[in-house]
Amino acid sequence: MSASEGYEFGYSAGISRQLGTIASGSNCRLCAENFVAGVEAYGGLGSTEDFTVGGARHYVAPVLALRLSDRATVKASVAFGLTKPSDHALVRLGYAYEFGAGR
Repeated sequence: MSASEGYEFGYSAGISRQLGTIASGSNCRLCAENFVAGVEAYGGLGSTEDFTVGGARHYVAPVLALRLSDRATVKASVAFGLTKPSDHALVRLGYAYEFGAGR
């Protein structure tokens, strides 16, 4: 972030669904109820210096996630560029851990 570039704006929207609906009685991490599939769209909207959508990068990506525990999730997606300035494809891997407030 610099004074010459200004502040950048962007968007992200997605939808997902758990693949299994009924939890099995066993302690299984690779069961269907721990997998989530979805799709997301994200991109740029320009900056305070040049607020334009035309020259921005926009992507759509199918996403697959696996809940490793009640607080940990690993996610993978391949995003496809929708506009000319976009990269053709992006591979993204992510790990999320939720911290509790404690009791």
